[in-house]
Amino acid sequence: MDRVSIEVSPLPRSTCIDNVMTRPQELNDTPYELRSDVYERLLECRDVHVLNVAVNRVQRKLDMLQRLHSRLLAHKALVSSLAAPTRLISEDLLLRILTCAWSCTVKGDRLQFTLSVASVCRSWREVVIEASELWSTIPINVIHQCLSNLRLFIERSRSRGLEINIDSLRYKDYSESGNLSSREEKEHENMAAVLKLLVPHLNHWKSLSICLPINYITQVLASMEGPADLLGKFSVFPKGSMYGFLRSSMFPAHFKARRLTILDLHGIQFPETVVFQDAVPALRTLKLSYPKMPSRRSMLQMLEPLCHLEHLELVTPEFVTRLDVDHSPRVALAKLRSLSFSHIPPDEVRALLSLFSAPHLKCLTYHSPNSYGSKAPLVVQHSRFFPSLHTVHIDIPRRYWSRPLAVISRWIQGFRCVHIDTFLGRDSDEFIECVGDTTGRLLFPGLSSVIIRSRCHVSAQLLRQMVQGRTRAAPSNVQDSDNPRSTLEEVKVHAPDSLPPEDQEWFERNLESFSWSLLEDDEHGSLTLSFASV
Repeated sequence: MDRVSIEVSPLPRSTCIDNVMTRPQELNDTPYELRSDVYERLLECRDVHVLNVAVNRVQRKLDMLQRLHSRLLAHKALVSSLAAPTRLISEDLLLRILTCAWSCTVKGDRLQFTLSVASVCRSWREVVIEASELWSTIPINVIHQCLSNLRLFIERSRSRGLEINIDSLRYKDYSESGNLSSREEKEHENMAAVLKLLVPHLNHWKSLSICLPINYITQVLASMEGPADLLGKFSVFPKGSMYGFLRSSMFPAHFKARRLTILDLHGIQFPETVVFQDAVPALRTLKLSYPKMPSRRSMLQMLEPLCHLEHLELVTPEFVTRLDVDHSPRVALAKLRSLSFSHIPPDEVRALLSLFSAPHLKCLTYHSPNSYGSKAPLVVQHSRFFPSLHTVHIDIPRRYWSRPLAVISRWIQGFRCVHIDTFLGRDSDEFIECVGDTTGRLLFPGLSSVIIRSRCHVSAQLLRQMVQGRTRAAPSNVQDSDNPRSTLEEVKVHAPDSLPPEDQEWFERNLESFSWSLLEDDEHGSLTLSFASV
């Protein structure tokens, strides 16, 4: 048996020992038998105390080990629960959890998500296989395409609408000479195999996005023979050549997408006449990015038959012929409600707006004008051809405001509400200073309300000068305007700092409506201008 060594600490002095040590004569006077008994009891008391100290020390170590043991057991249980698939929840709840996680996953990663959760365990695999929605998003790369996965997803999606994204890592077209490299030959074979699997399920396509060289795009479009009753969104992004040339008939004769509402075409060169309204009779949103058109009028004539078109977005269009000086009647876009121009010179915007009418157009958005051109209004004969157009959104890309504001003041004539997005710290103060300047022609005649959202300090002194300047503006400063009013009625400021009480009182006395509040964290800088009706 192993020996246990116990460290013996000095015995505390007790009253018994003190009495014996202070009166040794009494101990000597006692009989020998009684004296030996006293010594024996003293030694036993010392041994009991030493053992108590040792027991307490070991007990503390045991308590520490027990606490550590409990913590290790809890950690083991936590790790086990995280590492092992849950088996106690119902299949319906598990399906909801997986479906929610799948819908929050980027579309390009959904294929890998589905395959990963299906390989966790047998019970998960059974749930995933029965969930057709988890197999409905199919990203396809024609260079590294796994046809077995594609076939598997099509089979397990059943009648669920398919979201298809066909992409290629290549940025140039394959050779037209017929002398294809081995890699190009493989890509061509993959593309044919992919279409062979997909086209029979055309009626189950829910959305289609193709980002391919133009050779493959024409191949995909030509294969779309038949109805696509579920197709709601179609996007085309050519790779390789800057523009992909379309034939006069964009889709095959027998193709028809009755529910297609969104069409996004990027970098497409259009012929003089394009016919696709019969294929997409319900189209409501059309985005044309970097299109190349024969002329402005040919583009509008392409849009005219789209009787349900409500939203149109143009990004940097290029027109081969810019001389549209003719006496043809304006093209009528009867259902158009919102129109957006991006990176287009203002003279080009005026030219386009002069060629059509839109009685229900309510909002015009002008992103990043790449020049300022002349000071003429953007819309001519506003009330006649665009009677419902009262709101315009404008981005300001320049650092200095003086010249752009003077130009914008003329652009927006005829509008009742103007939203100007700003991104720089001093934009709001420069706007306030320019609008309050009455030494020359008054900017923004008819301005009745200003709402300022700024992430930087807003000068209360400049605000006072603006209110006073607009109040004292001479009629001669605004006599050329359709709306000669200049007095401000309402000012609202959203800024990161507070307003002193004396300034608050001054604005409340001199304005019909005034408020100053703290800017929310998710708000960006902007200006909202409202104009009094003539």
